[in-house]
Amino acid sequence: MPITLLTASILGFILVVLSLEIVRLRLKTKVSLGSGPEERSALVVAVRAHGNFVEHVPLSLILRGLLEREAVGMATIAGLAGVLLVSRLLHVIGIGIKGVNPFRSIGVVLQWAFFIVAGVIGIQVCATTYGDTLRSLFLLAGGPAGA
Repeated sequence: MPITLLTASILGFILVVLSLEIVRLRLKTKVSLGSGPEERSALVVAVRAHGNFVEHVPLSLILRGLLEREAVGMATIAGLAGVLLVSRLLHVIGIGIKGVNPFRSIGVVLQWAFFIVAGVIGIQVCATTYGDTLRSLFLLAGGPAGA
């Protein structure tokens, strides 16, 4: 059903916007890990590495899986899978390094790129493959008659 793909695509964009705000505030407050005065214990680093992984990977896999189900080209699916794996590995390496570093930064940017590219593809698939169905659902939900 196109609703799950469309929803996952939009949620990916929202996650990128929320993440950008965190980065902006981290740069402004110079807090690279956690949410307050700098804590760099091994436990804090491990908890944040795990938390970040859990925050991003499920939606990434759902979105990629839905695109795969919609018969998006295997090169695209493999490329998205590769970007996801590299982004997560770089982030795990980088989060253990104090301060701004290229591993964490590139990992974050690649994760955002994954969501943006997969989201655009997902919305495009929904619009081209399920446009009439989505329009009918919108009208059934009380959307404008001229939509």
